[in-house]
Amino acid sequence: MKINSSVAIKGTVAFLCLFAVTLTIPLILLNAWVITKIWDWYIVRAFGIAPITMITAFGLSILINMLHLQQYNEDKRDPYAQAGGLIAAPLGALLMGWIGTFFM
Repeated sequence: MKINSSVAIKGTVAFLCLFAVTLTIPLILLNAWVITKIWDWYIVRAFGIAPITMITAFGLSILINMLHLQQYNEDKRDPYAQAGGLIAAPLGALLMGWIGTFFM
């Protein structure tokens, strides 16, 4: 039984879109949570400013990404390495921020 190639392509595209959405939401929440923790550890302690909410941290994350100006289209790394970096980067920042709290 031969599968029509256009049906297979549509199925693959649908799977990739669903996978991207499923991966994106937890990563957005992870980044926002990390920003709220680092904000609490440093900004609240140093300046006495109120803690921020997850939605505010999400907005700050968008601003930071806009200012960072990464060129995603020119990235030639393996897609699995890119996905690993998306998870490891906020966790690494959280670890470094936590270690830094011991020197305050």
